[in-house]
This record gives sequence, structure tokens and C-alpha cells, in this order.
Amino acid sequence: MAKNRKASLFDLSTSKPNKTQLLLLIGFTASITLFILLTIIGLNQLKETQKNTHEIINVHNVKVKLVEEMINAARERSLIMFTMLYLKDPFEREEAYLQFQGYAIDFINARTQLLKMNLTAEESELLLRQGELSGKSIPIQRSVVDLIRENKIDKAYHLLLDESVTAQNRVLNVLQKLNFAQSEANERIALTIEKQYENNSEIFIILAFLTLLLTLAIAIFVSLIVSRGEKKLFIEKELAQVTLYSIGDGVITTDKRGRIRIINPVAEELTGFDSDEAIGRDIAEIFSIRNQKTDTYIDNPIEIALQKNVIYTSPFNIELIRKNGDTLAIEHTVSPIRDLHDNILGANIVFRDVTEMRKLADTLAYQATHDPLTGLINRREFERRLKQAIYHAHNDGQQYALCFLDLDQFKIVNDTAGHAAGDEFLKQIAHQLSINLRRSDVLARLGGDEFAILLDDCDLKTADLIANKICATIKDTRFNWENNSFATGTSIGLVPINEYTSSVTETLSAADTACYEAKENGRNQVQVYWLDDKKLEMKRQEMRWIQKLEEALDKDRFTLYAQEYISLDDEYKKEGNLLFEILIRLREADDEIILPMAFLPAAERYHLMPQIDRWMIDKTFEFTQSIKHESGRKYNFSINLSGQTISEPDLHEYIIAKASQYNINKTTICFEITETAAIANMSKAVKLIKTLKSEGFLFSLDDFGSGLSSFAYLKNMPVDNLKIDGLFIKDIVDDPTDLAFVEAIHRIGQKMNIKTTAEFVENRETLEKLKEIGIDFAQGYYIAKPVALESLVDDNQITLEKRA
Repeated sequence: MAKNRKASLFDLSTSKPNKTQLLLLIGFTASITLFILLTIIGLNQLKETQKNTHEIINVHNVKVKLVEEMINAARERSLIMFTMLYLKDPFEREEAYLQFQGYAIDFINARTQLLKMNLTAEESELLLRQGELSGKSIPIQRSVVDLIRENKIDKAYHLLLDESVTAQNRVLNVLQKLNFAQSEANERIALTIEKQYENNSEIFIILAFLTLLLTLAIAIFVSLIVSRGEKKLFIEKELAQVTLYSIGDGVITTDKRGRIRIINPVAEELTGFDSDEAIGRDIAEIFSIRNQKTDTYIDNPIEIALQKNVIYTSPFNIELIRKNGDTLAIEHTVSPIRDLHDNILGANIVFRDVTEMRKLADTLAYQATHDPLTGLINRREFERRLKQAIYHAHNDGQQYALCFLDLDQFKIVNDTAGHAAGDEFLKQIAHQLSINLRRSDVLARLGGDEFAILLDDCDLKTADLIANKICATIKDTRFNWENNSFATGTSIGLVPINEYTSSVTETLSAADTACYEAKENGRNQVQVYWLDDKKLEMKRQEMRWIQKLEEALDKDRFTLYAQEYISLDDEYKKEGNLLFEILIRLREADDEIILPMAFLPAAERYHLMPQIDRWMIDKTFEFTQSIKHESGRKYNFSINLSGQTISEPDLHEYIIAKASQYNINKTTICFEITETAAIANMSKAVKLIKTLKSEGFLFSLDDFGSGLSSFAYLKNMPVDNLKIDGLFIKDIVDDPTDLAFVEAIHRIGQKMNIKTTAEFVENRETLEKLKEIGIDFAQGYYIAKPVALESLVDDNQITLEKRA
């Protein structure tokens, strides 16, 4: 083809005068009357030129806009990473993570559109440099985000400042250079065009007047000029052809019937057809496309563009079927070709391979909806599908069922073999769950060791069978890691989804409640939630306390009460000490007082007890300081600590710091720990007791005698007081067994130099019996009822407001 083009070029340079040249010679005599018309046409042509140049400027402006979009997207990603560092809520982090991924797509889209445009060497070089720098920056940013999502904030912070910001700044510097180059080019073009337009206008007017004088000279050289004009047109055609063959996109040109006239090398490579095979054939035979998702073929885009006489842009998810049957993901645009009279002559198809870009987009979309560890869908995507199921249940009468799964004793795997083993175990569990479900069911990992299953088109009876089968499968699953072998089970909460189901939040809450009930009933079983199940509804009510408790902590709505207890030792009484146990209450917005039995179970279930206990410690110490110089008597306060609180490694530091802050006498403070909490957290309880006792604090073991091995561990627990469980005290007068038990506890206490306290003293007979035994302290409604802490201060003296 190149040889033929060269031959035609030389033929033109040596050709003889043609008919056009002869006609121009004959028309010479008419040139005088036409020169005015030529002047008008020339001026119009200049305006058209100016219009075209403005379009060029607009192209530059589009480039500037795209570069700015890339800069903004890059900056926003950096800002989101900083934002994620300070987000505590995992859902807010996930929301920020989705925005982070969205800006990545915006950046890629802007850069893709920029690459589609005609670029200068400088622009191409800068974009290439930006691509190299982004290739280094993006993995660092992903590492930062992954660390944040794994809650490794310190590592993420240092990686962000030390590496990510620097790498991102390099990318931004290149983009700024590209932006600056665009602005300079735009200004140069604008100035050049304006100057050219003014010069051309003046020159053309002068030439119009000179036309009369030069008519004879033009007649002599007109034949030569025509030949040169044809030669110039041919050269421009050759240049256009070379440009077509050198651009990076595939280009196919057809006539108005859809027959291929031109196909460039890129299009040959993408379609698999060379020019000899393609030219003259119908476009549908060469350019065959279909929808990647639905696998359906798409109508001929040439016909659409020609029929509607518009520029047609391909929809998303289009793939090209090549000659050998392979497919490529593509984007394409079809533009009609019109003549000066707006008649359609044919069409151009411009298309490119976007397979890698689409894979990247699919990867980003997948990451936004799936759990990275197990590959299952995540909570956000599951809630979306659950919402759809509820909609169909309401409107179409379809039946669904929701299973909420929580692995039993999963923490043992992590604590024994490490988190790597725990991650592998979760993967195996996810696989076991998947193979036990139907293709239409939806399995998700909600977080930690919690999974959820949405059973499609499933009545409650079938769902119960599936859930119990899953329980049996998980129970039989053995996980082997190095030299360890682990077994687990799963507790499942099952909730039917029908026309009575309210919302996603309520449904998940009900399933979680049922799962919790399954755990309380012995684990590794299925618990079905019913709307009229009073026990489960009570659990849901308990969960609703969480919002109230968090609000109470934020707005300081807890209040302290005090219940006096007395010494039964006459010598101790002479010292005049007043003894009080600090109790907590919740004050509602309408000042209603809520007793702890209503909200403490929920606080323990959702691990709010450490916050509540620390609030009690702070307020008690503050009260102690406030009455320190106002009281004329000695006093002691006992503060209860929950099992969750004593497990916190920094609790002793907090207590010591608060004691120093309020400058209190530490020997006046006694901390009470229940026997069951002490047994469950033996090593931590002993460590805490020894640490605080070395500072001067006292300790009491509450509800003593309720455990199965109370005396066995007592010798290892360095406490100051045993508070005997009230169940043994209230019937001590009539029940010889309870009496013997209390006497045994007291004797053991005496041998170990530990004081004893009796709870639930509700009458004089019980008090007298306790004195006979020799119990050191007594507490109960017969002694004193709980009163508001602030009411103990009266006339600058600590007094009892209410005694039996």
C-alpha cells in the first residue's frame, strides 16, 4: 500500500493539464466579477477557522479539567486516609473505605478519558511518569488502609506520614506540571489564533483589491496553482492516513450502508481480521459485540448511529468477539460522517481494549462488598440483600429465613495457636457452611466469628432442618494446626422473614437475640425466634438498654446510693466508724430511678461494665474528698467491681491515679469482687488485689459460698473480708444447714485472719444469731436501706437519713 501511495504522488507531480485547469482558464474573464464574492467567502472562511480554533482551545480546557479531576481525586484519597485514622466506629471506617475506593475509580476514569485525547509528547511523557509514580504510591496507600481496617493505627499513621504522603506528593507534582503545561499551551494557542485572525483579515482585504491587478498574472499561473493544490490535498490525505494508522485506538470507517472502507492496524489486531479480509464486508461480520453480563448480542452500533444521526457511545460491560472466538472488554464510540450539506456519508467506530481497566474496576467493586479473609459477602452487602428479601416478603408473599451464627469457643483457637490459625479456621468454617447451602442462599461474614445466612424461598420447618444440619456439620469439624487439634460448635439464631417482618435492623437484632439465647441454653443448638416468645423479647428489651446506658454515661445520668452496714464487734463500734456500700442507680430523663437489676445484665452483655465501674470509682472518690474536712467521724466506703472490670490491665493504674487526684485515705476504700468473678479471672484478680493492697486499699470477696470450690482457692486470695452470700443468711434461724455453713465460713475466716460480713439481715432474730456466731459485720434492710449518697451529708456531718 505504501508503494502505491508513492507512485500516485509522483504521477501528480508530472501530470498534464486536466479538464479542471482548462475550465479555470476559460473562466478567467469572469474572475473580475467574482472577486467580491471570493472576498466574502474568504472572510467567512476566516470565521470558520476561528471557530475551529476555539474548538481546539475547548479540547485543551477539557484536558485541564480532567487533570484537575485527577488531582482532586488523589488529594481526597489522602484526606480520607487521614480521616480513617481517627474514626473509631468500624462502620464509619468501612464507609470511608468505600469513598476511598470511589475516588480511585474517579482518578482512573479521568486518566482514561485524558488518554483518549490527542496528547503532545510532553503530555504523554508526564502521564507516563505519573503512571509510574502512581504504581508506587497505590500499594503504599492500600497498605495504610489495610492497617487502619485491621486497627493497627500506629503503623498506619507512620506509614502514611513516612511513605504514602511523600509518594502521593510526587504524583501530585507531576499532575501539577501537566496542568501547568495545559494552561500554558492554551494561552499560547489563544494568543496565536487571535493574532493570526487579525493578520489574515487585513491581508485578505488587501489581496481582494490586488486581485483586479493580478488577474492577468493569475491567468498565467492558474494551471500551475491548481496542480500544486491537488498535490497538497494528496499530501494532506497521506498525512491523515498516517495519523489514522499511528493512533492507539482501533478505528473502522464504513460507508452509509455499513460496509467497511478503512480499518487501521490497531483495529486489525483487536478484531483479528486484517484489512484485506475486512474491507468491503458488513461491519457486523467484523465488529461483533455482546453484553458481558447477560451474554446477549448487541445490535449493530453503526445502524443505531446512522438511523438516529447521533454520536453513539457504548454501554458498560461490552465485549468484542474476535475472529478466533476470544473476547475483549472494550469501550467504543460511533460517529456519523457528514458532508458540507449534513448528508450522511458513513460512520467511524473508535474502540479500545479496556480489559485490564475493567478487571481493576471489578476488583474494587468486589472488595467493597466482600470480606477479604473468607471471600464471603460482608455485612453491608448482606444487609442490602436482606432488605430486598424483606421487600419481596411484603409485596410478593415470598418466604425467607435468617440464620445468625456465632462460633462457640472460637477464642480458644486464637489464644492457643495465634491469629493466623484463627484466620485459617474461619476460612475452613466458611467453606463448610458454603457446601451445606443451596445455590440461591446467601452466606456472609458479619465480622469476627459471626456469620449470617439468608435462606431463599424457605419455610421455617425447612430452615430449621438446614440450621440443625449446619450445627451438626460444624460440631463434627476438626481443625488441625501444627500439633494442635481443635473442635468447636455454633449457636444459631433463626428468624422467619414474612409479611410481618419489620426492618433489617429489627430482624438482625431478633436473630442476634435468638443466637444469644441458644448460647445460654447450652451452645451448639438452634434457637427459633417467635414474635410471642416472651423470653426472647425480654432479651431484645435488654439489648435496647445499651443505647440508654451509653447516653447515661455521656450525659452523667447515673447516680450513687449508699447502704450502711454495721460492726457487731463492740470494740470496733467504740471507734465510731461509719461503713457504707456504694450502689448505682440510673436516673431517667423524667427523674425516674431505675434499679441496677434492670440494666446491669445488658451492661455486662455488651461490655459496658468497665466504663460504669470507673464512673463509680471517680464519683465515690470525688465525694470522699468533698466530705473529708466536713465530717467529724471516721468512714469507709465499699465499691463493687465486675468481672469485666478486674480483667482490664490498666485498672490499678486508674485507681491509683484517681486516689492521688482526690487525695483520699486509701485505707477507707474497700473494693468488693464477687466470688464467681474472682474464680473466672483468678490470676488477674489476685494480681489486682495484691497491687492495690500494697497501696493500702482493702478487698472483700462478695457472695462468698456460691462457688463450688470456695474454700479451695481462698488461701490464694489475699482478701480482707468475706461477704457471705445472703442465701445462707436469710434462713439461718430456721435452717441448721445454712447455720452450719455460715459457722464454717466464719471459722475459716478467723483462722486466716479474714473478717466476715453477713448480707440480707432483715430481722432482729437473724442479727442476734449472727452475733452468737461471732460474725464481724452485718448488712441488710434491718440495718439500713439504701439512700442517695448526697443525702448522707447534713449540717456538715455524715449522718444516717434512714435506719431500721
